[in-house]
This record gives sequence, C-alpha cells and structure tokens, in this order.
Amino acid sequence: MCNEYIEDPKKVLARNNDGQILRAKMKITMSYSPGVNPVSPHFKGVQLNIELPPQSTYMDQKVYRYEQISFEGNTTPTIIHTFIYPTNKVPPNLDQVNLSLTYQQMKDPIKQTGTLRSAAISAKLGFPFFTQILPDIVRENDSAKVMISLDKQAPSLLSVFRDVIESQHLTNRLQNTRMLTFLLHNHAPVSILVSKDDVRIRFQSTDFASLNVIVTETVRRI
Repeated sequence: MCNEYIEDPKKVLARNNDGQILRAKMKITMSYSPGVNPVSPHFKGVQLNIELPPQSTYMDQKVYRYEQISFEGNTTPTIIHTFIYPTNKVPPNLDQVNLSLTYQQMKDPIKQTGTLRSAAISAKLGFPFFTQILPDIVRENDSAKVMISLDKQAPSLLSVFRDVIESQHLTNRLQNTRMLTFLLHNHAPVSILVSKDDVRIRFQSTDFASLNVIVTETVRRI
C-alpha cells in the first residue's frame, strides 16, 4: 500500500478497499563479478532501461543513467529502489518486466577506452500484485462459471492463497476455508466455492477473462 503522495488525476492506479494506492517495491542491484578472466571493474556510459506493460503497470522512472561506475576494491554495489503501480484497467495477463543494460567496460581507465556491451533479463510480476481478496464473499457474480472436479480432497483455500492473504493483512479476518472472492484491478470479482465433499471447485465471475486468471492460478497452486 502507498501512503506517500503520488499524482493520479485520471484515477488509473489500482486501490485497495480503503482507497489507498497499491504498489510493489522493486530493488535492482548492479554489481560486478570478475570471473576467471577479469577485464576491468570500471564502467562508463551505463544506462538501465526498465520496460513494463503500460496497460497494466505504471512506474515514475524507467531509465537510469550513470556517467561512470567503479567496482574496484570493496565498493558498495549500485542499488536502485523504485516502485511499480498496478493499474485498474486489465486483468493480470500482462505481467513481464524487461531490464536492459548498456555500458562500456573500460580496459584502460586512463585513456577511457573499452568495449560497448549490453545485457538483458526478464522477470514476471507475482500474482498478489494484480489482485485483492475481499473480506466478504460475492455470490451474485455468476454470469461466467467454471466447475472442476478433483481426484482428491481440495486443500483449504486459506492455505492455497496464504501468501496473498498475508500480504494484504487479512489472516485474522478470513475464516471460511471453502470460499474466497478475489477482486482484480479491473474491478471484476471472481469467487471460488469448494463443495461440501471437497472434490469440486466452482469458479464464477462477471468477466470470463478474469475468471480464467483465477482458475489458472488456483490449478497451478493445488
């Protein structure tokens, strides 16, 4: 949750039930490992680009530039702390973060000469980033429905989604082990209802795309 001020005049950022803007903290550490054949711990013209799906996320700053970075001796690594904000427009199917780094590794720091290099890495935003759990069960959202049958007893939903529950500080508020309602940031509620014999799970929502997100995640977890 975000208690700091951020401008959102068009109300595109997702909020929790109390109206607080949601966000996730991202920590990026830039360090250097010399390896077997070290070249140089000195770098110049370093630029880090962060690419996010604009439909589902927002970030204040996506480009970081450094004229020079040195990892000589016991130099503290360069660390970037930033925040990613989910938007309230789409379900969590656009979840990839791409980081690309360009730099010149200086073979001769005095002459400022070296080789231009680049590196890239990708990561996925976690499921809790894109959804909230409502304290009350929604039952009237059944225009889209899916039923699955299990060959074993279904585990407690509170156990299956423990990380989401704990991240939203709902551990003491949720008691029903067979029913949960998720609210995606596109405001589509998705309810999970486990049968009394614990072998059937019913998913229902007002939006099929959102329903599919919760069904896929639930099946992956159990």
